[in-house]
Amino acid sequence: MPRRGFDQIPSPPTRRRRGGILKDPYELGFLALWLGSGTAATLLFFVSSNTGWGGTNYTMENNKNIIYLLYGFFAVFGLGLLRFDYLSKNREETNFEVKMNEYTKLREVWLENQEELMKLQQENIRHSQKIIVSESKMESESDSVTEDNSDEE
Repeated sequence: MPRRGFDQIPSPPTRRRRGGILKDPYELGFLALWLGSGTAATLLFFVSSNTGWGGTNYTMENNKNIIYLLYGFFAVFGLGLLRFDYLSKNREETNFEVKMNEYTKLREVWLENQEELMKLQQENIRHSQKIIVSESKMESESDSVTEDNSDEE
């Protein structure tokens, strides 16, 4: 967390579920492969279930192994995405704990600085009040001295 100054309170960290999909490009790649294999397997399954498609010889017997392979890739990529999600959540949890520890340290320092600042302000106020009180006493004493001097004459 960047320090903005001694007089500004540090901002607390926010809890996020994930760091974002752009932080993990391999997760983005797995997502693309997962969607592609699932889409290809489903399209091939529906095309093969018909007796023929556009005069071609796409039948279930010819494409059964390819469809199973694509659905297998779909399952593997899906498990990979779940694993990436789990790791991302754990990483964000540890990142939040580190940021929270830093925040508590900064907050303690800020509170100590504020306490010292308040003590200095109190001392300045007391000192200024003493000066005002002492000046008013001096003025009243000087007034009484001048009055005494005028009475004597």
